[in-house]
Amino acid sequence: MKKTVSEFTVGGLRIVCCLIIVVTGFVDTAWSQVMSGIDPELTEKPWLDNTRHRINGHDIIMVFGEYPTNYRHLNFGPITTISYRSPEQINIMIDSIADAEDWQEDKIAAEKEKYEAQAPGGILNIYITRYKEDRANFKWYFVIIRDEEDQEVTEIELDYQAPELPEGNGWWNYTEVMVDKPVELPFYVYLNDKQSSHLSDFKFLVEKPD
Repeated sequence: MKKTVSEFTVGGLRIVCCLIIVVTGFVDTAWSQVMSGIDPELTEKPWLDNTRHRINGHDIIMVFGEYPTNYRHLNFGPITTISYRSPEQINIMIDSIADAEDWQEDKIAAEKEKYEAQAPGGILNIYITRYKEDRANFKWYFVIIRDEEDQEVTEIELDYQAPELPEGNGWWNYTEVMVDKPVELPFYVYLNDKQSSHLSDFKFLVEKPD
């Protein structure tokens, strides 16, 4: 899978676009390539516990999941990162693409209705790298969304998706997760590995910027 990255700004938000040949989910229009953009903040280096990352106008805090190593200060090792787009941001992006590509009103309405039906809680983007090819397949992972009180909102199984050839930190994979239930900020995202021995593997907090 090859990537071509570019940037533009919508409503004050930096949008990183990436042409991706394979896209998960149901989107098959040209604008889905924008929705599948991989922000460099997700790919540059592993996140450390209790670090804050501002992506798409949201603050993402890795509560736990830091890769255990004696060389944590070198920021080297497997990467597990996420970003989030709210339903409102999705609609803004649809309007922006529609304006640039001169869409008809019925196409705009259909695109918005599709996301309102299948992603009423917005979209999560998940990026991982692993040293072993099999461990980078999303078939081993599932997501749990919990509200501010840590009460479960929804649980989503990720589908089979083979990883891409190693780049820097190993085999890599990237997917979009349609959040199938409405969710309010702040909320927690748990990304769990079915092959691990831990009750929970990665926990992130998604919130509005300070």
